[in-house]
Amino acid sequence: MDRKFDWAGLMRRMPAVVLAVALVFCSCETAQRKPLPVQHTKTDENVLKVGVSPNTPPIIFKQGVEVAGLEADLARGLAAHLGKEVRFIEIPWGELINRLQNKRIDIIMSGMSITQGRRYRFAFSDAYYKTGLLALFRSEDRRRFREGWEGSLLEEEYYLNIGVEKGTVAEKWVRDNLPKLRLVPYMNPAKSASDLQYGLIDIFIHDAPVIYMLAAENEAKGLIPSRTFLQEYAYAWGLRKDSPELISSANAYIETIRKNGRLDALIKQWIPK
Repeated sequence: MDRKFDWAGLMRRMPAVVLAVALVFCSCETAQRKPLPVQHTKTDENVLKVGVSPNTPPIIFKQGVEVAGLEADLARGLAAHLGKEVRFIEIPWGELINRLQNKRIDIIMSGMSITQGRRYRFAFSDAYYKTGLLALFRSEDRRRFREGWEGSLLEEEYYLNIGVEKGTVAEKWVRDNLPKLRLVPYMNPAKSASDLQYGLIDIFIHDAPVIYMLAAENEAKGLIPSRTFLQEYAYAWGLRKDSPELISSANAYIETIRKNGRLDALIKQWIPK
C-alpha cells in the first residue's frame, strides 16, 4: 500500500536537522582551524646572513664543508659584535648584488672592491684592506712581462690570451685597457693556474691576494707574480642603502678591530706576501 510522504512532519523537524548539520560543520571547521604547535626556532633577527662566493682563497673559500678565509673570520667577528649567529649563504659571484638588493642576504663579505658603479647600486662599509690588480705568468716570460709591460702589450705582434675571473674589476680593467687582446673569462680562479702552466693562457690578472696565493701554491710549477699594481683599490662590504643601522655597526666593528690590532693580525695570517 502506498504511503504519502509526511511533509508536515519533516517541516516540524527541520530546525533540529539544520542545527545538527550546523553543529557538525562547526566542529569540522574548528578542528581544521586548530592552531599548530609553536616551534621554538631562532628568527632572522638573530642571524646575520652573509653572502659569499667561496672560490677565491685566501679571501673566501671552502675547507672541507667549512667556509674559511679572511672574510669568513671577519664575518664571524662582525656577527659576534652584533650579538648574532652568522649564516653563510653561498652565491655565484655574478648574483651577489641581486641577492643583496632582493633582501635574501644582509651583507656581502666576499672580497668585493669599491667601485663607483657599485656605489650607485648599494652602500659600502668603510674600506678594511687596500690592494690592487696583479698578474700571474710563467717564470720564463718574466722579461716579456717586465715592469711596465701593460703599456707595450698592444704593440706586440703576437696574439695573447689574458685570463680573468668573470664579473670582476680585473675583467673590466682588461676590457678598458687591452681591448684588442683575447680575454678568457673564468668562473673559478683556481683553474687558471693549470691553464697558464700548459700555455692555454699567457697571463692571469686578479686581486693581489689571489695572485699571491696562486703563485705560492704553484711556485714549483714556475708561476710567478708581477711586482707592481695595474690598478689600486680597496676591499669593503656591500650593504643595502636602507640598512643604516647595520652600516653603522659594520663601520664600528672595523674601527674597533683596526685599533686593537685584530684586523692587522688577520690580514697577516691569511694573505701571504
